[in-house]
Amino acid sequence: MAFLVVLESMTPAERVAFILHDVFRYSFAELAGIVGRTPAASV
Repeated sequence: MAFLVVLESMTPAERVAFILHDVFRYSFAELAGIVGRTPAASV
């Protein structure tokens, strides 16, 4: 339940980055290309 509360508080791009990084172990460099941001902004 707490997990859903956290996800609902995020923007769509933040949700994508969170799931891809923490669940699927994508690197921040990979995330940057997916969400269209710099690697530093993907952290």
